[in-house]
Amino acid sequence: MQTGPSIDPVTRRPRAVRREKDEERKAYELKKLRAQADRLQIQEDPVLDLLLARVQKRVDQLITDDPEAQGYVGLLNDMGREFNLAKRAAAALAERAGFKAVKMR
Repeated sequence: MQTGPSIDPVTRRPRAVRREKDEERKAYELKKLRAQADRLQIQEDPVLDLLLARVQKRVDQLITDDPEAQGYVGLLNDMGREFNLAKRAAAALAERAGFKAVKMR
């Protein structure tokens, strides 16, 4: 039976303190990487374009292989909606990763 706060054996501090420090470090690293990407203007990088094209191709394949996804796409098409779901998914993933206004070709 343990009384008192849970102690991290590595830092000898309460585990909650370590979790907070880890979250702060991750947030700082993410902020730093986004700033670096903005400085380098990675948004125009041909490597990024290639990666996004591969993500788009993979999502297309996943939609093609999934009967449920095919059903949803069929319903959207029957409603007169034309969506390039793979293109939207790749753009959403890029934005989630911190790339602003990614232009999909």
